Amino acid sequence: MNPKRPAWIRIASTMSAPTVLFLVTVFPNPYVFGVSLTLWFGFFLLLQFKYHVPRHQTALNFMTVLSFLTLLLLVETVWLRWFFVIISTIVFFFIAYWSEPRLEHAIHIKEKPLRRMMMMLYVFNVYAFFVGLFALYLYFPRFPFAFLSIAGGAYAGVGAFMIWSLYFKFTADKLFIWTLIVALCVVELMWVMKLLPFGYLALGFLLVWLWYMIQLFARFHLSPKGILWKKQIGFLITNGILFVLVLYFIRWI
Repeated sequence: MNPKRPAWIRIASTMSAPTVLFLVTVFPNPYVFGVSLTLWFGFFLLLQFKYHVPRHQTALNFMTVLSFLTLLLLVETVWLRWFFVIISTIVFFFIAYWSEPRLEHAIHIKEKPLRRMMMMLYVFNVYAFFVGLFALYLYFPRFPFAFLSIAGGAYAGVGAFMIWSLYFKFTADKLFIWTLIVALCVVELMWVMKLLPFGYLALGFLLVWLWYMIQLFARFHLSPKGILWKKQIGFLITNGILFVLVLYFIRWI
């Protein structure tokens, strides 16, 4: 983190998550939820504009906030809710202390483990968003699914863009076309997924699996070496077989 920023920023960023999730869990009131969420988002905006926290870190904070709140609202088991409260502390600790590159060149090999952890966090965030959209559709079937699919595609495109930005130093306009392609693919896939007789957790898992594969091969394509198909054939076949098996067995879960 920039030495000009006060040290309390990291501590406050870490503790903000469990504090808000604790309040939402203990006081299941719409007013408490609304005020807590507003203050939480306002806090991260303050860090962005006043203390110049990197944009990718602010985006990661917002996406992760939304993810934990979504899962917390959907989970009925009490111990799972407290589990999310505890895990959120660890996750936001990582974001506050290690999500900002420590080296001048963020693509340096020494940043690879941190970059991979950030990538996994983005995957988790996209999964949680998909789960929330499918839950909204299943609980409110009259809600326009076209709106949900567009929202899912846009969010998936942003998630893919944020992952690619960890690996490449491209400007937003150079990645726009591929971001749009990923978004359109997810929109189409959501219309297919809604026809499957599964719950929102399973639908979100299947969709994020396909999204991850799409953005992964798009990233390979954008790399200097391109897609090495000889090395990826086995990977594709394995994932195809596993995906079919999951489709078959998931109906009993």
